[in-house]
Amino acid sequence: MQKKADWVPWYRRKKYDGDLTEEEKRYLDSIRYSGLHPTQSYLDLSAETQTYIDLMEIELYDEIQAAAARKMMVFAIFGLMIFASAFLTISFDLRFSFDDLSYLNCVGGLGLVLLAWFNYRREWKVNADQMRVEQEGKGVPTTRTDEAIQKQWELSEIVRIRTQSRSVD
Repeated sequence: MQKKADWVPWYRRKKYDGDLTEEEKRYLDSIRYSGLHPTQSYLDLSAETQTYIDLMEIELYDEIQAAAARKMMVFAIFGLMIFASAFLTISFDLRFSFDDLSYLNCVGGLGLVLLAWFNYRREWKVNADQMRVEQEGKGVPTTRTDEAIQKQWELSEIVRIRTQSRSVD
């Protein structure tokens, strides 16, 4: 079993490639880990706002899942066509010219179907895992929505600080 990695803020993740300085990251860390982030929590928002955010999240989730399913279906159909070409007289340019190698079409076609299926399962799980924050602790947002709200506030705060420092210079 693979151990779940500890939660880290968006600006400390390996995939982050922005231009925050280490000083700015430490400033955001101090806000996050103080336990009193200045933004509102998702639960503090009005019911209408919560409903709107929920609908947008569900639509995004569904679109990502549908895109993964479409990709899986395209590759699976292509794999089945290659598989079928070994038994039918349909000739694709991808088929080997030697008739005794038609078993490669069978193996390759079924392999493509299996690869498409396993990739779909992986993408589905990744998307489903992104819908929740499983860890608790100081500085860890309680929901994915809270994390997005905090990230937006933190980006605005960095812009405000940079603008102030430029106007002072």
